[in-house]
Amino acid sequence: MPSFSPISKKLAEYIVTTSFKNLPVEAIESAKMTILDSITCMIGGLFTPTGKIVTNVMSNEGGNSESTIPGIGHKTNALNASLVNSILANALDYDDYYPVSHPSATIVPPGLAVSEACKSNGKTFLTSVVVANEVYLRIMRSILASKEQRKKITGFGTHQTFGAAIVAGKILNLDKEQMAYALGIAGANAPVPSCSKTVWGDSVTMVKNNYGMSSFAGVLAAKLAKSGFTGPLDIFEGETGFWRMSGSDQFNPQEMTRGLGSDFMITRIEFKPYPCCRWIHPSLDGVSKIMKENSVKAGDIKKLEIRTHYLCTIPPFSNAHPRTFEEALFSIKYVVSLILLAIPRGPEWYERKTLNDPNVSALADKVTLIEDEEVDSSFPAKLLSKISLYTSEKSYNTRVDFPWGEPDNPMTKKDLEEKFREVTSQFFMNSKRGQLLEMIQKVEKLDDMNKLTALFH
Repeated sequence: MPSFSPISKKLAEYIVTTSFKNLPVEAIESAKMTILDSITCMIGGLFTPTGKIVTNVMSNEGGNSESTIPGIGHKTNALNASLVNSILANALDYDDYYPVSHPSATIVPPGLAVSEACKSNGKTFLTSVVVANEVYLRIMRSILASKEQRKKITGFGTHQTFGAAIVAGKILNLDKEQMAYALGIAGANAPVPSCSKTVWGDSVTMVKNNYGMSSFAGVLAAKLAKSGFTGPLDIFEGETGFWRMSGSDQFNPQEMTRGLGSDFMITRIEFKPYPCCRWIHPSLDGVSKIMKENSVKAGDIKKLEIRTHYLCTIPPFSNAHPRTFEEALFSIKYVVSLILLAIPRGPEWYERKTLNDPNVSALADKVTLIEDEEVDSSFPAKLLSKISLYTSEKSYNTRVDFPWGEPDNPMTKKDLEEKFREVTSQFFMNSKRGQLLEMIQKVEKLDDMNKLTALFH
């Protein structure tokens, strides 16, 4: 075998040698929260236009009956299940966030699919979820592009392929050599950074972050490496490294291993209280605060100014009148109007009657988005928002430095359980929801992950 590159060697060694007993309690508990939230989002995604299409198409593809897609009466192979379930996890844009990615969308679904196929135990699954987060998040952090470059090229699915490869490779019990090759194969086959075409602009598409192909490519990389397939061991290094392939203009290799094994980044993953792009959340928190603390009525509002970062001042975020479910997920003006009208979060936000509601449209036209230098300079590491609301008699101002769901203003386990109950009420009976919640909380005690996934039917 050719010699390891320095980065691949370090990462592969950590992935392969880390065991459940090496993990601190807080990392294990954080992993359980990401698992619960991802399952919530996968079920919620079934009821979206995207989810309905992808499950219908893939249910006809067949394959080995080894991994579950919720809502489908039969199993498929782990590759197809990873693809579909990652799309479902992100379809509602309700899935977790870490600047700038949705890590669990390409870690938990493929992890569940491969665990089910391999009949892995709960400790192996939990360990794989933690390890995949720790390595993937550092890879992402090391290749983060500059602001100017992000205006040209953006794509989360590109680097999230590594999360899928790592979680699958760990469950498949790859050795160090195979794991290093899996990283190389995954990087070489990752989807292109396409958000500038699939999300930004006047028309948001169902492709979005392309997480289905990210998970498919990552799981395939691990499976190929297990059978002796090779990839570039120097995938990260040099002027032609993955940072360049992914469209970045800078690379900080020291970030890939800084704190690895001691500083657990999974404990800082953010969860979403609202089903829409995370970048909108601080504005929603600010508007909610003003409305609640001052008893402002929607009919009294003359103008609402939101000071935010530059990406949130351009389409699709600035689109006041979204035409589709996907466009609405990214429209600040539209979603803020739903908060102003006190429409409960959930499926009603994106129903046709809400999209066409003249009251929503009228309020959306009163919202102005302003690029703010302080907010801009903090993004993407920190999400800020400054809100100014004007009535005919008074003005109200507030700012949000820590949106609900991030570590300094966290969603609790109880909050996530309530989110699970709300989202899955159309899918599961109360008894089934209770079984799932109990099993996820004790997942490390499972001798076979099929006992958990069997509850998805």
